[in-house]
Amino acid sequence: MKSRWATLTAVLLVGAMLAGCGEESGSALTEKWTRPGGPETEFLSSGSWTATDELWIYANIDDSRIEAVRLADGKEAWHLPLEENVCEISPVNEAGLVAVRDHPSGSHGCNRVAVVDTSDGEIVWSAKFESIGGRSEGGGMVGLTEATVSVATDCAIERWEVTTGDRLEPLKARQGAAELGSFGCRVATTGPTALVSEKDGLSGFDVDTGQRAWTVPGDRPYVGAVYATGPIVADIWIEGAQGVRTIDPGTGEMGRTVGRAQEGVATTPVLGSADVVDDRVFGSYDEELSGPDDAGDGALRAWDLSSGTVLWSRAGQAGDTFLGADENGVYIGRDTQSDTGYAVIRRDLDGGGEETLGTVATTPTMVTKVGDLLMVGSVDSTSEDSETTAYELPSKGN
Repeated sequence: MKSRWATLTAVLLVGAMLAGCGEESGSALTEKWTRPGGPETEFLSSGSWTATDELWIYANIDDSRIEAVRLADGKEAWHLPLEENVCEISPVNEAGLVAVRDHPSGSHGCNRVAVVDTSDGEIVWSAKFESIGGRSEGGGMVGLTEATVSVATDCAIERWEVTTGDRLEPLKARQGAAELGSFGCRVATTGPTALVSEKDGLSGFDVDTGQRAWTVPGDRPYVGAVYATGPIVADIWIEGAQGVRTIDPGTGEMGRTVGRAQEGVATTPVLGSADVVDDRVFGSYDEELSGPDDAGDGALRAWDLSSGTVLWSRAGQAGDTFLGADENGVYIGRDTQSDTGYAVIRRDLDGGGEETLGTVATTPTMVTKVGDLLMVGSVDSTSEDSETTAYELPSKGN
């Protein structure tokens, strides 16, 4: 299993720009390209960008537009002006289409969806729908398959045919939103599967066919952050207990709870940050890694998805930041509290050895891992113009 969120991880770094590899004061990472501008925001949330083999497609919130940059040379392929903020971007489907959910001018929420052809940046179609706000953390706001586009609204999943924009029947709870209790009716879409809170349990729908595939019995279900899609890995609140769980999209079978539940909290994910690689989830209970205690909330952990048990836990240092995980390891940002500045470290997936990939020498405005590239935003000290530099991350052992 490979998570969309594991390969497309965006993070905030407060520190300085990448410069070295190997030892903390070693040689610089290979610079692939530098381009003016960039996302121009210090925080890239889940769903604020996506990528193909050729393009990095991201939301430039400050300029209210979508920008597509070629990964090979950093040159702009196209940009698409929007009225206001981008709320979420879907993965790109096999036909080269991407779905963008945004906040039109004068509206009260993220209530427009547009399908964009990534070959030229042209809008194929767009549609507005009723939604006060929608989801706010961890993805699940917009989904895309080869046949349909779907969005999570206040209590339902709205659907459209992917190429024509013809509206399809929405997916709703059987009992209706008003009967779902004090926790509301939080829903999510992964693209192929819709998760809809029912009065008597959590239901999964096949988004393309619109058919209810399964219902897991349980009181007061609630869907939080979605970390992976096949199987689904998400924060699920059901029967008064919240935890990260796997869900088989075909049968609805839930795995064991990963990590601990947070008593009395319905809206905060169990994990402050997490990525899924194969059958393990990596992350921490806090948004930032911190402190010398490997049992504390700020410790970096690995959990086994099938059993829910902790595989390992490693104490961090004050100021450490979880940058994500992929098949090569777990990435950590560390303030070295010295002239070497900010170090980027990769730890083995098994929790053993670690290597310093490089250090950061000037203050970055943003760091984002896109496949095997590390995108580092910074501001030129002379012109005060922003720029983005792509560095090649070495493979494991190199």
